[in-house]
Amino acid sequence: LVPRLGYLGLLFVRIETVGVAIFILVAIILLVDILRGDLAMLIHYRHTCSYEVAAVLPGRVFVCKRHGAMFYEQRFGSRGNVPEEVVGFAPWASDFALIADLRGVLVELR
Repeated sequence: LVPRLGYLGLLFVRIETVGVAIFILVAIILLVDILRGDLAMLIHYRHTCSYEVAAVLPGRVFVCKRHGAMFYEQRFGSRGNVPEEVVGFAPWASDFALIADLRGVLVELR
């Protein structure tokens, strides 16, 4: 954020009569970038979390425990319970996630 504002200030200092339209265009693009990028990152930072592998299941499926993102269920809905026959243990905690590795892409199974 600070380097971008510094760049905007540098453009303002070096502006000439011909470059006014270009300066305005760059300022608008910079403002959109800040609002859509940095501001969105700050708003959605509460969803940041990490996962710890609790159990490894056959077929590259993992039972993982989520650390962080406390209000994940309120925002995206409950995952429900996974039967003991599938994961091999009970009870299923609300901070557990079933994650599969599909050809190198990690996906959460809901």
